[in-house]
Amino acid sequence: MNRVSILSRWRQQLIIGARYYGEHTGDLKKTALYDFHVSHGGRMVPFAGWSMPLQYEELTIINSTHHTRKAASLFDVSHMLQLQITGKDSLKFLEWVSVADLQALENGAATLSVLTSPSGGILDDCIITKDGPNSFFVVSNAGRADHDWSHLTVCVYFLP
Repeated sequence: MNRVSILSRWRQQLIIGARYYGEHTGDLKKTALYDFHVSHGGRMVPFAGWSMPLQYEELTIINSTHHTRKAASLFDVSHMLQLQITGKDSLKFLEWVSVADLQALENGAATLSVLTSPSGGILDDCIITKDGPNSFFVVSNAGRADHDWSHLTVCVYFLP
């Protein structure tokens, strides 16, 4: 099941869209790559309400780590909260709710950051990609997805 939510505030002309790529069947949700993981020997385990691969049959965890360091590996982020934030105040909004210097970020580049509480405490880590002057893609952790979504949608109404 895809979850799409859009929030728009007329004053800031800011739109936040959230989505998860996957489906919910039974107790655990399945990512868009679930069938790929299973067909390639992924040992599936519960993680934050999702069925995720912990290890693959042909690789030990150490071998998998060495492969990643020597070549490359992919990480399935379809279970994580993914936000598209656009609008004339998107930069102002994201710099207000995170610690990233997004003004200096080149289009197409990404940065690791954290989402902060109004008092400056760290709520979650995230990756922010700048798609264009007024467009950003934010990925945060699956285990805090509902909390992050609630926090950001409330913050829209308090943007100075």
